[in-house]
Amino acid sequence: MSRRPSIPELPGSDASWFLELVGAIAPTPTPKGSLADLAAESNGAPDDETEPQVAAVAAAGSLPDATAVVGDDPFPGDTSTTGASIAVEGLDAPATGTLPVTAPLTTPDAASPAPPAPPQRSPLPEGWTPNELAPELQTRRSVRLGSILATLVLVVVVGAAVVLVPRFVRSEAASTAMRYETALVDLRNVLPDAQLALATLTDPTAAPDDVTATVPTVATLDAAAHDVVVLGDAPLPSTPPLVPRGPLDALEPTRRQLSLLGNEGSTIASRLGHVFSYRTTVGDILDTGPLPVTAEPQQINALSVDLAETLANDAELVAALPDDAAFSELRDAVDAALERFATWQGEYVEALGSGDEAAATVLVDELSELRRSLVHLLDLALADVRPELDAQIIELAGQIEATIDDLG
Repeated sequence: MSRRPSIPELPGSDASWFLELVGAIAPTPTPKGSLADLAAESNGAPDDETEPQVAAVAAAGSLPDATAVVGDDPFPGDTSTTGASIAVEGLDAPATGTLPVTAPLTTPDAASPAPPAPPQRSPLPEGWTPNELAPELQTRRSVRLGSILATLVLVVVVGAAVVLVPRFVRSEAASTAMRYETALVDLRNVLPDAQLALATLTDPTAAPDDVTATVPTVATLDAAAHDVVVLGDAPLPSTPPLVPRGPLDALEPTRRQLSLLGNEGSTIASRLGHVFSYRTTVGDILDTGPLPVTAEPQQINALSVDLAETLANDAELVAALPDDAAFSELRDAVDAALERFATWQGEYVEALGSGDEAAATVLVDELSELRRSLVHLLDLALADVRPELDAQIIELAGQIEATIDDLG
């Protein structure tokens, strides 16, 4: 046998591939081997099962084919090598130059389960379960309970408004009518007393105390008339928009009538007050008491002071007299009497100082005549005003009765 020429050492000719094949050293990773390893890991074959197989092959003298071709599928179902021939150079070998390698015998383990199929990855998020859905999404209700309740409340409110609002308007109208009627009745009931007060005030023979007693009646009449005027001037109660105001609007004519009736009652009360003022004032004007026709100088001085005070007081009373058509003639006569009294005082004091008894007597008689003329004019004015005011009182009473009947 001839010796082959020596082969220079090149990368890969150091027999490391054989040591890797028998498991003496760790195999150098190759692209195809890496794919086989990945396939073995995917099939769940643990490393501790692979090592005994390698040891068994080494003991049997069989070597796996390191140049086994790996298919396109990186995860083959059967990764055993059925046969391979590896060309060896530099070593003693058969003439053919190839070393037969027998595939390792593997005995399938009946107890080992088949490798599991790759798990199918779910598109849903990890940890998600149907039980975590919100309760609102699991219900089958098509209408919200809150909407139903809101609708029921709206229906109740509208129904209540339809029933209660007209009732409220009627109640307001009835209450307003009751206030109107009460005020009118109070005014109507004081009118008979006003007639009696008028009779007393216009009676020339009435005592001063009886005349003074009419003041409360006149005040009551004025207060009742004022209450009616206030109600007549006040607007009717307001109502919400678009609410029928029929019962309230029906009271509008009565409200206007109240203003007229109240003002008429106030006028009657005012005129009764005028009568009282003239009756109690005119009778006291120029009331100087008895006047002497002769007097001493000291007495004359005292009389002069008293007459001046009487003039001042009378002028103040006349200025306070109210204007009334029934007493216009009397008012003119009173003003003229005061002017004459202002000059009369000087003449009277001079007559007393000169001792002219005849002139003093004439002046005293003139003053008495002025007073009597004023009282006479007062009686005439009272006689004229009594039937006029009495007719106004009677007419007012009839209008009040008619208005009360309309309210009923």
